Amino acid sequence: MEIIRMFLKFGIVGASGVIVNLSVFSVLTYVFDVTNTVLTASIAFLFAVTNNFIWNFLWTFRDKGINKTIKEKYMNFMIISSINFIINLIFLEIFIRVFSNVSFLKDHLKFSKVLAQFFAIGIATIFNFLGNYFITFKDKKIEGDSNE
Repeated sequence: MEIIRMFLKFGIVGASGVIVNLSVFSVLTYVFDVTNTVLTASIAFLFAVTNNFIWNFLWTFRDKGINKTIKEKYMNFMIISSINFIINLIFLEIFIRVFSNVSFLKDHLKFSKVLAQFFAIGIATIFNFLGNYFITFKDKKIEGDSNE
């Protein structure tokens, strides 16, 4: 079934985005010692969403939304991704609070933030796929000529 094949491709692209996201998030957290979680998550998001748009445009949804411009697709992708980013931030905060109460994670605050980000990304993935499948890469309806 086509939607399952696309979801699997979307998942593979998403996995590459998770790697990009967690890499940027981790470098900012560990190497540059940025303590503002919203800032690090935001920067990581921008890198990951650009990666994901490129690969979803070229591979996952290659033949979809052909009557839309790349700019239209990118804008829709960014809007949907931004909504999912808000979902991600909400769950990131929830998981950070939960993990801060887990005994073996209490002494590893930086690691627990990265782990929380991983789970928050997972939750937002389903919403992200559905939004992009039904909006970003869906063909525009072309109104037929009423004189025919």
